[in-house]
Amino acid sequence: MVLLFIEFYIVLKLCTFFILSIVTVFGQNSVFSEVVTEKTEGFVLEKTAPVQPSEPQSFTLMPHKAVYEIKLSPTKKPNDPTVSKVTGESAIELVKTKEGWSYKQNLIVQVHYYDGTTTIIEKNVATWESPTEISFHVENLRDSEQESLLQGGAELTEEGGWRVYFQKPEMDGFITDYKLVFPIGHLEKILGTIKKGNNVLSDQIVFDATYEMHEPVRINTVITPQKDKKVYLKDNTLLPSSKLWCAQEAIYDFQSPNPTPDYETNKFELFSTGVINSMENTWGEGITVVLTLKELTVYK
Repeated sequence: MVLLFIEFYIVLKLCTFFILSIVTVFGQNSVFSEVVTEKTEGFVLEKTAPVQPSEPQSFTLMPHKAVYEIKLSPTKKPNDPTVSKVTGESAIELVKTKEGWSYKQNLIVQVHYYDGTTTIIEKNVATWESPTEISFHVENLRDSEQESLLQGGAELTEEGGWRVYFQKPEMDGFITDYKLVFPIGHLEKILGTIKKGNNVLSDQIVFDATYEMHEPVRINTVITPQKDKKVYLKDNTLLPSSKLWCAQEAIYDFQSPNPTPDYETNKFELFSTGVINSMENTWGEGITVVLTLKELTVYK
């Protein structure tokens, strides 16, 4: 498929990736654990054990764990001239279960300044997504101090719409008759669009908690095959194909009539299995970073 949205959207989308250890990159392979998790009072409850997915296939979302290196964009200077460089790492884990998808993302970034000081930004995300229920937990920290926490979920109504609720902080949610799309479902729609040979996925009403907004947004996605591609992963045998597509997303307020996107556009390269090869994100502080894939584990 918003860290983050506007501070790191991923994933996958991709996006919140859309989630909880901090720098430890998912110590154990969760595919071999007995359960995956859903929401609790702040965290997660047990869910059905993961299914054993088939071999990776093009245009089918693949369960995997991906590790990304984070660096300052070489072409876009930060708005803050005191920033000298950015370093960091992000890990995303996407697991298929009998009922839906479990997604986790851990991100840690060091922002270095010319005066020798460093700010450490962390983001932890955990989501559960199925055809009838959603849960999310999004936490942001700066220098080990919690800056924000968003926790809640969504349920399919009898009328076919959705009820979205927020637990932490407690606030009013909303009920909509729209058939909302959530991050993992949105990523699957992008893969379906590529499979059909189309290059536009328009007017998707998406709710992504990692955008840290309390309402859905409208997303138009333009998809183009990459001819001059750079695959950062050394072992391409983990993928059925090394072909890449670039997805450029324009993000609008839900009912905005403005033809100009209301938020920073999101741009990422992906393989036909939904694995992100690279992505570019701009934070609210005017810092543009690039995430590049350096390590991939495929769950079989």
